[in-house]
Amino acid sequence: MTASFAFVPARICCGLRPLLLIAFTAGSASAQLPADAKPFPELKLETGIAYSTPKSVIVELKEIPKDGKLNLPRMANVITEARWLGDDSSESMKLHSEIDEWTVHLKNVPAAKPLLLELVTDSVPLAFSGKVIAGADKDGVITLPAKFAKTHGEKLRFEPQPHKNTVGYWTVASDFAEWRLKTDKAATYDVEIFQGCGKGHGGSDIEIRVGDQKVSLQVKDTGHFQNFLWRSMGQLRVPAGDDITLKLVAVKKAGGAVMDCRAIRLIPAENKDPRLRFEGQEDRATQQ
Repeated sequence: MTASFAFVPARICCGLRPLLLIAFTAGSASAQLPADAKPFPELKLETGIAYSTPKSVIVELKEIPKDGKLNLPRMANVITEARWLGDDSSESMKLHSEIDEWTVHLKNVPAAKPLLLELVTDSVPLAFSGKVIAGADKDGVITLPAKFAKTHGEKLRFEPQPHKNTVGYWTVASDFAEWRLKTDKAATYDVEIFQGCGKGHGGSDIEIRVGDQKVSLQVKDTGHFQNFLWRSMGQLRVPAGDDITLKLVAVKKAGGAVMDCRAIRLIPAENKDPRLRFEGQEDRATQQ
C-alpha cells in the first residue's frame, strides 16, 4: 500500500539506542474495544488481531506468547505509549525496535479477557509497506520525517520511541536511508536536515542525493544524539514526478555513529519567506 502525505514536523527528541522504557497501564476487567475501532488487517501480526482508532492501534490477544513478547511489523508512526486498555497503572513496558520489526515486552497481564493492548500513535496508524510518498504543504515545503524513511543495511533503522522519533543507530557507514516524494513541477529547493550527534562523534560526512544531484554536509557534534539542530545543506534541483527517491548516505563515518536524523525539509528556493527556514533552531534532549 502506498500513501500520500503533506507532513508538518513535530518537535520530538530522538536518540541512538533502539531500546526504551515507555509508560503503559495494565488492563481492567471492563476493557472493551472502543466504538471507533476498526479492523486493521494491513498490520500483519504473528498472534492477535489488530484494530485501529484515529490515534492508536489496539491488539486483541487470545493468549500471551510464551516468551511474553509481542512482535509486530514496524509502522510509519511514533509510538507514544504502550498500555493495557482501560487501566491507569503507572507500570512500564519496553518497546524494542529492529529494522523491520518491533517488540513489546508484555508485563502485568490482566486476568480478565479480552486482553487489549493499546499502542498510542502520534497520528492515524499507518502500516509501513516500504514506501510512503510525501507531498508539499500549502507553502510548497516538502517535509520528510524519520517515520517515512526506508532504511537499508545492517543497523540503521527508524526508532519510534517518543524521545527519539529518528532514523538512528547509524553505526555502519554503508547503511543508508531513503524517502519518497512527489512534485508537480521541476524546481530548485533549499535543503535542511534536523541532525543530532553525540559528544565526540561529530565530523562524519553525509550527502543527500536525488538522481544525479547532491548536497553535502559535515555532521556537527550537538553534545547528545537527542540534541537536534536544523542545518542548511544547500540547494537541489528536483524533477517533477509522482514517485521520486531521495537518499541519505554517509561518505565518511568519523565516530561511533554517523548521526541521527529526525527530518529533512525541501523549501522552494523561489519562496523567500524567512519563516520557512528553520536553520539554527534546535530541540534539546530531555533525557541525558
